[in-house]
Amino acid sequence: MNRFRIKDTFELRSRNFFVLVGDISEGVIAVGMDVLIDRSHERTLKVMAVEFIDHISKKRADVGLCLSIEVVKSLGLDNTDAWGQEVICS
Repeated sequence: MNRFRIKDTFELRSRNFFVLVGDISEGVIAVGMDVLIDRSHERTLKVMAVEFIDHISKKRADVGLCLSIEVVKSLGLDNTDAWGQEVICS
C-alpha cells in the first residue's frame, strides 16, 4: 500500500495545482496515481505531478503531490484541515 503523510498544503496558482506537502510513509507514489479522498465512497483525485518542496534554511526537502486546484476546490478540500494526516494512493 502507498501512503503519504500530510504536513501542510498550499495553492500553486501559476500551475493550477493544489499541493499536499509531506512525506511518502510507505510504498511509491507517481504521476497518474489516485489519491483516495473519501474512504467510505472511494472518491479519488489524480496525482498530476510529484515535486520536491525545498526548505533551504532548514536544509531539508518535503515531497509535494500536485492535484488539480479546480477539482480540490469543487470538493471543498482546499485547506489543510480537510485532508487529515495521511492519504492512501493507488
